[in-house]
Amino acid sequence: YTTAAGLLGMLKDYNINNRDLTIRATHCNYLNDKSEFFWGIKLCCNAIYEYEKQNPIPEEKRLSKYIKNPYDESTTELFWFYSAYINNIDYGFPYLISFSRAKDSLPMWGMYAKQGNGIALVFDEDKLEANFSKDKCQDCIYCQDDETAPVMGIIKEEYEEYLSTISNKKNDLSNWCTALAEIRLHNMYRKIGSYAKHKSFEYEK
Repeated sequence: YTTAAGLLGMLKDYNINNRDLTIRATHCNYLNDKSEFFWGIKLCCNAIYEYEKQNPIPEEKRLSKYIKNPYDESTTELFWFYSAYINNIDYGFPYLISFSRAKDSLPMWGMYAKQGNGIALVFDEDKLEANFSKDKCQDCIYCQDDETAPVMGIIKEEYEEYLSTISNKKNDLSNWCTALAEIRLHNMYRKIGSYAKHKSFEYEK
């Protein structure tokens, strides 16, 4: 769903040699609601605390001790660091683009297509997904504020990989392990923050 001006923007580079639409993803800090990404980070942090309650993880190996306030700048230091290097786009702040399975939705027309005076572009989902790796083309995860169950599978997978990596390290407080933990948290934040949306937006599909 977009406006006519949005479509013209996608077509500005169109010519006989370039028959593709140009659709640009948006840096997460410049979305209409940039708090969405950080809401996802907060949800991720809550899920990590919950996972640690449910599993016998030694205190010294817990990721939660590296968690900071999701809205604090120190939480996003790695995002800023990686975002400074164009070749590290897979590690810095994510760029996001949203497609919808709601093919003819009145709220979507109203919100994103100029009160019904815009357009809706329809894509072949299989062809669209064929251009992206699995981790870059996923359904949104719709949750209530404190609902951690929908993201617990991601937490479990990431946490087990982290524990496996540090299992042979005697001193988990070393600089190496601290950096590893922070990078793992960074990965979790990207995997959940990029896709988690509040349940109230579930109609967008």
